[in-house]
Amino acid sequence: MATQSSTDTVTISDSFVRRLSYSFLTLGQLIEADGDAGVVQHPYLKNIIKRVNATFVQKLNRGDYWWERRTEFYSHDGNDSTLMLRQFPNIDILSCHEDSSVDPTYDTSSLLTEGQDFRVEDNLGMIVKGSNFSRGVKNIRVIYFGGAQKAPDDLVNAAIEYAVFLKKKPRMVGVVSESRQGAQTVYRNERMPTGVREALLDHKSPAKDILGWDSM
Repeated sequence: MATQSSTDTVTISDSFVRRLSYSFLTLGQLIEADGDAGVVQHPYLKNIIKRVNATFVQKLNRGDYWWERRTEFYSHDGNDSTLMLRQFPNIDILSCHEDSSVDPTYDTSSLLTEGQDFRVEDNLGMIVKGSNFSRGVKNIRVIYFGGAQKAPDDLVNAAIEYAVFLKKKPRMVGVVSESRQGAQTVYRNERMPTGVREALLDHKSPAKDILGWDSM
């Protein structure tokens, strides 16, 4: 089984801000779903949408949910032939290197070829090699595009349901802490509707649970 660390092509703080620039729902969708939302409530509703987006990114357990280029490094124990990537679906591998030397250089001699050395399971975010990966520390480097270009309908519906739920429970919406750099925002916990929780579980990345993923 592999353990994973990742270096994104953007800084963590930039990535956090960029995540929230994408939305699982729009202001118009929320107003339509919540009939009594007037124009005077727009600033408040926008805060709820931001809250929903932040919660979904966190609960989906991904570095980011949306399509982006990523460079990730993995340490593998050599006991199997699989490697779980952080971003999915729609994975487009640019390069995959396996270099078990003491000081990996990831040169052409360590380059693996898709279709010959490995295949990709897009929906699972998984690389499956023809034989076991070698054991090593950050011995695998993968550069790829991955993530969603459009939120699935069930996540959009779940986002709308959750936003309406939060609007009806304003006392539960609030920031507990926020770093000065804006890299991380922690919100007050609250119960989540069952349908919303189930939709998030259906799309949740297993990478952190299985691989102990840690962002660098």
